[in-house]
Amino acid sequence: MLFYHIKIGFKIIRKNSFYSMLSIFGLASAMFVGFFLLSDVNRMLDFDKCHEKHDRIYRVISDHIIYDNFRQPLVPYILATKMKQDFPEVEAVARYSIIPGVIGRVFVNKDDEFVDERQFYCADREIFDILTIPLISKESESFLSEPSLVVLSKDMAVKYFNEPNPVGKMLEIRTMGKIQQLRVSAIMENFPENSTFQADFIVNTDFYLNMFRKDYSNLEQTIQSWSFDQINLILLLKEDASEVGTNSKLDHLISSIEGLEDYKYYLQKLTDVYLFSQDIHNDFIEKGEISDLYVFTAIALLILLVASINYIIITTARLSLRHKEIGIKKVFGISTQSIMVQIIIESTLVALFSLLFAVILVFIFKDHSDLFLMNKVIYLGNNTLKVFILFIGLALIIGILSGLYISFQVTL
Repeated sequence: MLFYHIKIGFKIIRKNSFYSMLSIFGLASAMFVGFFLLSDVNRMLDFDKCHEKHDRIYRVISDHIIYDNFRQPLVPYILATKMKQDFPEVEAVARYSIIPGVIGRVFVNKDDEFVDERQFYCADREIFDILTIPLISKESESFLSEPSLVVLSKDMAVKYFNEPNPVGKMLEIRTMGKIQQLRVSAIMENFPENSTFQADFIVNTDFYLNMFRKDYSNLEQTIQSWSFDQINLILLLKEDASEVGTNSKLDHLISSIEGLEDYKYYLQKLTDVYLFSQDIHNDFIEKGEISDLYVFTAIALLILLVASINYIIITTARLSLRHKEIGIKKVFGISTQSIMVQIIIESTLVALFSLLFAVILVFIFKDHSDLFLMNKVIYLGNNTLKVFILFIGLALIIGILSGLYISFQVTL
């Protein structure tokens, strides 16, 4: 019986092709824009979930209480050593820094011309144990053990060497007026767009410390000081560890150190960094607004609501034709219930056709939507299947509710 109603529904849609196409196009356009907006919501919620252990990764934030709670991710260099020694719940810890943001710009030599590169990081080797950074090739296991070594992203390998695997070759850079030679020791995959950590180049933290040697006469002693807060710290907690418990131990540690009475240190979950870091300074990363998430969701739902109402109006506009059709069906003994089911199926088919058309538009324009939609592209990430399922549900709800409204109008 259901297949019979579906078959009749297809015939009615073909018979009223102009109104059907008008309804499908209007609803599909709304679904396309709604999917774009919700895909950006998906992108924001998905940030940093590209790292396999994201639910256990944190960065350390320092809060200078007497300066209006001035928060930043820069902490003392020695803190990493202390946490390795005294925090058994910490599985791995790594220092890192974005060199152009903290010290100075870095220029890389390409065909005798120095190119300004903003994503030039330094990091401890343990960063590869914490974040998901696949290596395409490497010189040896000690690929980040010396300040003269550099790890390149796949794109940078091609950009500067015109080949995907330039391991062992030399890269010339200029920073703080000094030219240096670095040997390429490994090639890594490009970071996904929804990763806070966006390195194109990674050197050892000793490279970073060497930049301070002209300002600090005794650097080795300085990096043991709790006042030398010039480095970022990222850590991986063990599976049974508690963020609250680690914060409590961190409070106890900092309160016991002379000179840090006005500071508070705490962990910030990696997946919270993108949306919840507006009050954190000196981190030099892309940040989002939690308000955008709410606004985009509200606009998407509003567009879909307006499109649904518009669909009902278009369908209701031809009710006079349907009254004659319904009257004839009743004369031939077709029950009111059967007529209502037929109208609901017809309406649902139109909604599903609209969804199909919207999905086709998504795949056609997913790499070019930045040309006309807020300079952003459609994000197809980990939760995209959930978004598609949501739209299937919305299409069914729109079709069924619209069909119910129309069927009541023509049968009662």
